[in-house]
Amino acid sequence: MRFWTLLLVLFLAACDGQSNGEPAKAPQAPDTVSEEAVWVGGRDGGVFVELSETEQGGIYTGSIRYGHNGELWYQGKFKYTGDEPFALDKQSSFKSWDGTTLYLSNQEQLVAIESDN
Repeated sequence: MRFWTLLLVLFLAACDGQSNGEPAKAPQAPDTVSEEAVWVGGRDGGVFVELSETEQGGIYTGSIRYGHNGELWYQGKFKYTGDEPFALDKQSSFKSWDGTTLYLSNQEQLVAIESDN
C-alpha cells in the first residue's frame, strides 16, 4: 500500500510541472522591456518579444529580451516562413525562441536574418 501511495505522490508531483495547454503567465517585465512586448516562455523562463511589420512582405523587425533582466539578446529583422496572418501582440501566437528562430503557434517561424546589435 505504501508503494502505491508513494507512486501516486510522485506522479502528481511530476504532473504539477506540466503545462495545461494555456500560455504561461508573464513575469513582471524589467524596466528595459516595453509595455508592448509579449512574453514567450514558460515557468522555467523565456523572453520578451516586440515585433512590427515592415513594408516588405514577410519581413518583420523586432527585439528579443531575456525575461529575467531584460538584457537585449537580439535586435533586427525576421523572415516569416508562412503566408497566414498572425497577431503580433498576442502571447498565444508564439511558442518559443531558440536563439535564431521564433516558433509560432500556427506551425510557422520567424527566422532572424540580420542583427543590429
